[in-house]
Amino acid sequence: MFTSVSKQVRLLLIALLVTSCFSSLVIYDVYAWGLSISPTSRTVLPGGTTQYTVYVTGTLPGKKIQLLVSPPVLGISTSFSPNNLYAPYTSTMTVHVSSTVSPGTYTIPVWAHPEGETFPGPANKQFSVQVIVSLLGPPPGPTPTIPFDFSLMLSPPTQQVVRGATAQYKITVTYSHPYYSGTVVTVNLLGLGPGMTWSTSAAGDLYITTSPATPLGTYTLTVIGSALGITRQASASLTVLAEATPTPTTPPFDFTLTVTPETQTVEAGKSTTFTVIVTLTSGEAAPVSLVVKGIPTSIEGIFNPAVGSPTFTSTLTLNLQKSTAPGPYPLTIIASGGGKTKTAEVTLTVKMRTVQTPKITVSAEVVGNEAIIVSGSTSPPIPGDENIQLTYSGPGGERVVHSVKIVGGTFNDKYSTTIPGVWTITAEWLGNEEYAPARSQPVSVTIERKGFDITTIISNPYYLAIILLAILVVALAAALTRRKKPIQTKTGRLCPKCGAAIKPEDKFCASCGEHVE
Repeated sequence: MFTSVSKQVRLLLIALLVTSCFSSLVIYDVYAWGLSISPTSRTVLPGGTTQYTVYVTGTLPGKKIQLLVSPPVLGISTSFSPNNLYAPYTSTMTVHVSSTVSPGTYTIPVWAHPEGETFPGPANKQFSVQVIVSLLGPPPGPTPTIPFDFSLMLSPPTQQVVRGATAQYKITVTYSHPYYSGTVVTVNLLGLGPGMTWSTSAAGDLYITTSPATPLGTYTLTVIGSALGITRQASASLTVLAEATPTPTTPPFDFTLTVTPETQTVEAGKSTTFTVIVTLTSGEAAPVSLVVKGIPTSIEGIFNPAVGSPTFTSTLTLNLQKSTAPGPYPLTIIASGGGKTKTAEVTLTVKMRTVQTPKITVSAEVVGNEAIIVSGSTSPPIPGDENIQLTYSGPGGERVVHSVKIVGGTFNDKYSTTIPGVWTITAEWLGNEEYAPARSQPVSVTIERKGFDITTIISNPYYLAIILLAILVVALAAALTRRKKPIQTKTGRLCPKCGAAIKPEDKFCASCGEHVE
């Protein structure tokens, strides 16, 4: 009996151990999670810093996932922000390269480590990126203006396979901009029948292997691709036959390439487009990709779409920087696919940025013989919050400048003056990036001289000066007259020589001795 109990205990322990191991394995099958990094390589100068975006995808309940680099690379330090969170989350990996690191390509092994698991071990995820240390730094080129995206194409769209044989498809990934090329796209496959298996190659080949037990019929295969949180899919059909069906003779794949117009002229700093038409002429359609050669770094060329299945139309947009040098640029449009390559030559002519010279018209009138009312316009209308200068030139070198705001291409002003004579008004535009400086033809108005009234006297300093001078002269003359005129006294007699008073009884002046009888 003891032996029987011991056997039962041993069996129970073995069962618990197997169950524990099975549970440990099942959790990673049920809760799928993954690790990806974009981009897969960066170029940096010695002593420089660069960054990658790390994506921890899927779910792993109850376990935080830590990001780390192991083993570290000598002279290259890394940090993650944020880190050690529950999936899913996104982190930024900052890589600093010491100034002593020699130029070359270095592989950085990045690990995602669930807490409580053995490291290293099968429960961890690993993804490697490259750091290219170069004395030249990152390659030049304009920053893309469109966000990350991609599309999938599965070709051929349909094919047949004998039961037990392997069919081959091609998976084509097209990115929204060449800048994103190299971003890893994770693929999965749906729609396999019983006894079917699938595999892929680094070149994008998809292999579907059937077995002798695979049921006959047509299967829809769907490839699902995921990258940076974006999911795209493409489908094709596979017909499983008992024996091979004779393949009808078909002409080889071929196409033509047409680009219109043959020439385009555009100013530096602006954009222009060409229309690209890829036409299927024979055979079954195959993906055709488009590229343009001959554009300088100051011009960004974008095809929409960049890959298609003939017949299709694409638009080539050329975005020119303001620094683009003027002149003709011969461009070559290249279409490649299905073992065929076609080219088309076009010409892009870049001209200097032209600046319009506006025409300024001014009119003026006098109101109340003292206010000059001015109105004017610009052609074409100068937009925005801009000012124009009005110069009033009057008699005696009088000069007044007003700065007037332009509204809807028109302007108005008023200037009051009491100085009579001819006044000349000129409008001047100082210019900006879009419109060159300009000046209007002068216009003249006349302020008439007013009659003699108190308002004129008070407002004109010349009149005031003359009046004050006249008053001073009159006062001085009166003073002199009073001094010469003899002063009559109560005695009634004055000396005719010196003007002194003489008593009635005196015969001679007491002051000067003049005889006064």
